[in-house]
Amino acid sequence: MFSIELAQPAVSGLLGLSFEPGSGADDVVHALLLAGLMRLAPPKILENGRVSLSLIVPVNEAITLERSADLTRWQSLLTTTATTNRVEVLDPDPPGDAARFYRLRRGSF
Repeated sequence: MFSIELAQPAVSGLLGLSFEPGSGADDVVHALLLAGLMRLAPPKILENGRVSLSLIVPVNEAITLERSADLTRWQSLLTTTATTNRVEVLDPDPPGDAARFYRLRRGSF
């Protein structure tokens, strides 16, 4: 499924998908074709050792965030249907000295 959205680049470099045409900088509006944009922003390690993740996802689509220490066995951290294009997630368990990998999937698993 494809959709054509109007988007305005934000100072952070992300795209703001909800604004009125003509209200951007210098009233310049760009039309972009967004085909199910979905990605993980770089994770942030907090002072307490926990990991904070920002997910950029399609609105009203089911997504699942999973983590793994070995890229073989995956554990679900979050399954939701996003109401906005950005979802913030805090991994409840600090990784310690172990490696930690994350993946974002469409659907519920």
